[in-house]
Amino acid sequence: MSKPYLLPLCALLLASTLLRAADGSPFAGHIVAGDQKSGQVLILKSDADWKDSSSVLWRWHPAQDSAIPKERHNAFANLSDMKVVAEGRQLLVAASGGGVALIDLATARTVFQAYPGGNPHAAALLPDGTVATASSHGNRLTLFTRRDGATTPTASSTIELTDAHGVVWDDEHALLWALGDSRLNAYRYNFSIEQPELALVQSFTPAKDFGGHDLIPASGEPHSLLLTGNRAILRFSTSLGRFTTIRKLGAVKSVSRHPDTGTILIQKVREKWWSDTITTLEDSPRSWTLPEARFYKARWFDAR
Repeated sequence: MSKPYLLPLCALLLASTLLRAADGSPFAGHIVAGDQKSGQVLILKSDADWKDSSSVLWRWHPAQDSAIPKERHNAFANLSDMKVVAEGRQLLVAASGGGVALIDLATARTVFQAYPGGNPHAAALLPDGTVATASSHGNRLTLFTRRDGATTPTASSTIELTDAHGVVWDDEHALLWALGDSRLNAYRYNFSIEQPELALVQSFTPAKDFGGHDLIPASGEPHSLLLTGNRAILRFSTSLGRFTTIRKLGAVKSVSRHPDTGTILIQKVREKWWSDTITTLEDSPRSWTLPEARFYKARWFDAR
């Protein structure tokens, strides 16, 4: 049983185009995905057939990014997470190879990079520019702080979390939420650039042997997170501290909610841990297939 909730009640394009208001992003409503086969992060049209090469709106590959040293290219093998941040101007990317990068969409160039290792499965951007990562084999969360404009960390710190798979920042409650195995934890961050620390505030159990995997804010639904595990897709209320089941469905590696329509997008495994197809969770689902792709996670491009 969860404890009672005690917390208080949060292709390159022209740079000028990408600096528009968040809801005016040219990528809004489309899909950002990591293809582990080609080693690329892609933004793909949601209103097109992905078999057509013109469906690719934007792409990033570490070997084509001059900011990533050649000896670090392998750290971005097996892309594991990608989140839209900075009001749609940047992508935060993690890879099982051990790296994390903050990428400017206007230039497709990395503006910050760090190397937590331990099979990073997720990353989150905190309000002061700190990057938090979740490493599943390393059983840890890592904080990388930085000063304005810095391309590498100022300081770092770690905290143990078994089978760490998901991490997101909750601006309203000023909390870092992290998912590991069968625990969903809430942490306070001390906002120290020189000595960053996390303090556990609350812990919840979605279900016994949940095997937590993806964790993401439920865009368009205040006070809500979405999470996936071995058997189900759940919604968690951050204001009530309660879980509800969206669908009893396992082997779902990623989930996201469209901020306007509420349509839920998932990657359900077809082979090992990947799929060439992304689908919606509807009675009459839509799907997109990129032949031979190995998608691990895919999300609506949400600039809000």
